[in-house]
Amino acid sequence: MKQIRNAIPLILATTLVVPHTAWSFSDSDNDFLNATNDYAYDYSPEPAEVEAFLGGGIGYFRIDDEDYLNENEQLEDDRKSWKVFGGFDLGRALAIELAYIDFGRLNEEQASVEATGWTIAGIIALPITENFSPYGKAGQLYWDADFTLGPTTISADGNDFFFGLGGRFSLNDWSDIRLEYERFTMDDTDVDMASINLQFRF
Repeated sequence: MKQIRNAIPLILATTLVVPHTAWSFSDSDNDFLNATNDYAYDYSPEPAEVEAFLGGGIGYFRIDDEDYLNENEQLEDDRKSWKVFGGFDLGRALAIELAYIDFGRLNEEQASVEATGWTIAGIIALPITENFSPYGKAGQLYWDADFTLGPTTISADGNDFFFGLGGRFSLNDWSDIRLEYERFTMDDTDVDMASINLQFRF
């Protein structure tokens, strides 16, 4: 009996202390779960930022793998071209582009060819640094051409696949220089064009 009386205070103390200890553990456990959820939320991936761009450039082209330089090792005057373009960057690695290209007027003795075209293309870039990204592009060229021989002019049009490679050099937060090399096809004629372009992002 004396042992039972001595045990009563111990039982009462255990009854009072144990629930408080269990409650404190539950609060700590919730704090840990909340901290874990906050950590996962802070580092969840963000959606790609969509950014518009607009630009233009000048180029020089060749026909059917001919040399870029003539017999005098000079550039031909009638190989100049220009283009304007615009589109959307879907993050740093993907873009969609629409462009208008004027290939100029090519003169060969009594004959001449004048061609223009619209292109739509997808671009995949590989951002190596914050200021330089090489890229590849591919899409479709919708072209119109006028072939003139003496007094006779024949018009033609069509659409063909094209592709290109380039490098983008960032000048600041809103502008870039783009160097490009593209190959176009108009029916059975291949046109290679090198160009330098300035684009603005907004």
